[in-house]
Amino acid sequence: MWRKTLWCFFIVILIHFFKDLTQDILKIATPLDYFGNINEDLSLFSAGVQKTFMLFGFGSFAVELFLILFIPLTISTKKPTYYDLLIVIALLFLGIYFITALLLDPRFKIL
Repeated sequence: MWRKTLWCFFIVILIHFFKDLTQDILKIATPLDYFGNINEDLSLFSAGVQKTFMLFGFGSFAVELFLILFIPLTISTKKPTYYDLLIVIALLFLGIYFITALLLDPRFKIL
């Protein structure tokens, strides 16, 4: 069951990685723009918090790259490995980062 779930995560992360790469880094218009973009409003926070959030953004890109490389390796094995734990931690990081970014987008103001 875990291996099948990883395939779903892999596909979503791969699409999001290419969306981030084309939309945020290369500034190229692609059909992936259809998925939209989260625009966090960090103006209420200090410069230190803003920089920290930006570092987490770059970190999320690196985590996505890690997952793209290691999920296929983990799927091909039958027994749980050390990479399974790293993948779970990486997915938790991305989940928390995504929820935080959504909460900071003025379009989705919940609080």
